[in-house]
Amino acid sequence: NTVNTYEQGLDKIAHLCKKKFGCSIEMAVDHRELPQDGIKKRSLVMDRDILSSALNTMRDGTQGKTCLEITKTMGLRSSEFKKLEVRDFDFENMRLHIHESKGGRSRDIDLSPEAAEIAKKWIEQHRLTGKQKLFTIQPASICDLLAEGLTRVGHEEFVLAKTSIHSIRKMVANEMYVDKIKYYMNEKGMRWEDAEKKALGDVAEFLGH
Repeated sequence: NTVNTYEQGLDKIAHLCKKKFGCSIEMAVDHRELPQDGIKKRSLVMDRDILSSALNTMRDGTQGKTCLEITKTMGLRSSEFKKLEVRDFDFENMRLHIHESKGGRSRDIDLSPEAAEIAKKWIEQHRLTGKQKLFTIQPASICDLLAEGLTRVGHEEFVLAKTSIHSIRKMVANEMYVDKIKYYMNEKGMRWEDAEKKALGDVAEFLGH
């Protein structure tokens, strides 16, 4: 669940600090439940098992499910899918161009192998080329589909909190944050403070903040 996702991330960071610096740190998640009318939209983080269960209830080959499968590893906003064109996918260099997203800013980010495979299959099936759009689905329809799937598998907490794609974006961000800190500390020899700062910057750039 969401609490477990947080705890696993904190455990990884604590283990990394002990291994690198020989010091022990204690971090814990507050397990107190929020009242249903007090859950904030951006307070919940998706869990991969929950998301997979919800996706399994959806019909294969639809625009909505395909978008959700891509954002599962890419953390894209629902509004970013309508602007995706075939030419935005650089499969050779594994890069993806995002057009004028939040604040009118565009960005180029790494394309995950999973997302590349899904996008390639979609493009080939629909015989798309060049400037053609991959999807025509409305952002709200993607969010509605996710809400329906989560409800079917008994996780209405995300629906009640009125969060959708953003909870998946937070999941991707948390995982990337931990992985980046490990990379900068183990591979680049950075101190914790510098590694964390660099990791936060990478995550912000990747998600388009």
